[in-house]
Amino acid sequence: MIFLANSTYHLWVPIYIFNGGEYKSPFMVTLIIFEFLISVFCVLYTLKLCELIWKIRVFHVNMSILAVAYLIQYIECFVGKWLMMGHQTGLIGVEGVPSNRTYMNWWTSDQFSIPRVQNPSELLPLLIGGCLIWHYLFSMIGFIFSFCAERAIATLLSEDYEKHQRRYISSAILIISHVVTIYLSYQTFTEKVEFVPTVMGCMICVSTSCVTFVIIMFVNLKINKLQSSSGGLIFYTLAFRFQVKENIRALKLAYRVLVCIGVYIFVLCIVLFTLFFDVFPSFNQFLIFLLENCIYLNPLVICSVVFYSIEPWQKALIRECPIFKSRAFVCIFSSSKHGAVSSKSSFGYQQTTDLYFTQLQTSWLKK
Repeated sequence: MIFLANSTYHLWVPIYIFNGGEYKSPFMVTLIIFEFLISVFCVLYTLKLCELIWKIRVFHVNMSILAVAYLIQYIECFVGKWLMMGHQTGLIGVEGVPSNRTYMNWWTSDQFSIPRVQNPSELLPLLIGGCLIWHYLFSMIGFIFSFCAERAIATLLSEDYEKHQRRYISSAILIISHVVTIYLSYQTFTEKVEFVPTVMGCMICVSTSCVTFVIIMFVNLKINKLQSSSGGLIFYTLAFRFQVKENIRALKLAYRVLVCIGVYIFVLCIVLFTLFFDVFPSFNQFLIFLLENCIYLNPLVICSVVFYSIEPWQKALIRECPIFKSRAFVCIFSSSKHGAVSSKSSFGYQQTTDLYFTQLQTSWLKK
């Protein structure tokens, strides 16, 4: 929503509804309380995944650092969301804004539909929350690109990527990513860029990341197939072969997450179009609630797909939190797990990694 501050400059805050008196109804209050409890659960769920990613080594340390760094940003989303809630619901009034008027739009150039605020400090919680949400949204888009960059480097350095931690790679990727996302967040928040260029830029970034993803996947599958079909005539070192297999494993996990995000975005688009064309006017309030929660409660889907795609993490989660052993969770995410690892395999991911390092250390000692 666009705000006109001091009658001089515009601020774009990522909310669809402002000063919504409808939120004060008993039904909506109940929904908000339920939403808050689910949000707290999402924070704990995300922190548990971060803990297991760091504690149980399945991928290279650089990929683990990137995954934890981006996942833990959900706390930023949580804080931003609930900082904005007071102004969204109309619980916190603003001078110059009629208390009985509800503003509803995502972005508009219609001056009549833009709230006018004479004292921006009254909107401080809303503005801080908006900045945090913009940074979180751009960071999630940047994560795809960062992941592809790390896997591209891993592919280029396959000969000895596992031999050295090279944490400066993940550090450099994170620094560059956050510099870019903070800049984009500022530009968007102050409406230095308009709606269409913003969407187009995000689409170009995601498309570039997807093309890079496909190229990296193709290269690693080609190398793996060449090694398997050559019967040993083409020699690759143990480190190189392990790195190729890790790349394929990581890319398959990323593919499942990307498909999940794709379905998520498709649902969001349907809800947005329903709101835009006012298909069900009487359900607009509920659709807005659904739209926001599809964005802000994403760990329920994303973290679950990750957990149930990697066997060591799944087992650790079930062991530490028995509630996730229920049939409901297993049935919902068993399809995501299928293909990620065979139950008949002699070794799980962690055992394979340990075996690799034992063999690699032995080979180095013999030199």
